[in-house]
Amino acid sequence: NQPENIIIIGHSSGAQASLRYAELYKLHGCVLVSATYTDLGDANERASGYYPRVSSDGTITNSYDFEKMRENCPLWAQFHSNDDP
Repeated sequence: NQPENIIIIGHSSGAQASLRYAELYKLHGCVLVSATYTDLGDANERASGYYPRVSSDGTITNSYDFEKMRENCPLWAQFHSNDDP
């Protein structure tokens, strides 16, 4: 596959997976649908490593690399509603 032909669509925590993919690999576009922004306290979501972590002293680890995402992916779309949980 040629990166310029790849479009990823991620829903919920799959949107987080899409963001992390775009940090590492080139692709044409990324569509985020009802993206989560925290692990919601779920151990499996936390174990995925998709979400940034804030330690008790306020230090943030595993931050998003938005610059790398922009460099790797020129086209972005996000769909959400005002009643997503």
